[in-house]
Amino acid sequence: PVTLVTLAQGPLASRDLFAVPTSDIEALSVMGPSGNVTLTRTDAGWATPSGPAAEAPTTGLLDRLASLRAVGVVGYGVALTGTPFVSVQITRAGATPARLDIGPRVETPVPHHVARMTDVGVTLWISTEIVQAFADYRP
Repeated sequence: PVTLVTLAQGPLASRDLFAVPTSDIEALSVMGPSGNVTLTRTDAGWATPSGPAAEAPTTGLLDRLASLRAVGVVGYGVALTGTPFVSVQITRAGATPARLDIGPRVETPVPHHVARMTDVGVTLWISTEIVQAFADYRP
């Protein structure tokens, strides 16, 4: 089982994935098993290319994003293999987009997904509950 000692023996890296307030985000894209969704901030709220995004599910998604924290660190320089299960990309004003690629579900030692920020050389464990919220999002 994963214990405090096991986690302490791992690499020291921030487990906060998108350390940015959601108010700074101009656009958000979720690419997953059910298709791709792109949201853009407007004066009236969030919108997709086809119109306004539903407020409740979008607020839930943004809340998940604001509190997105990895369960643990897998290692440095460890690449994901295969096609990501879900990718989440955020765009801030004047900044390069940041993308999180999330691999398929892994069952051991506890159910989780392995993920990697494209601009950081750290691979992390993420809760399946959080990943599923991104995979299931519909605006």
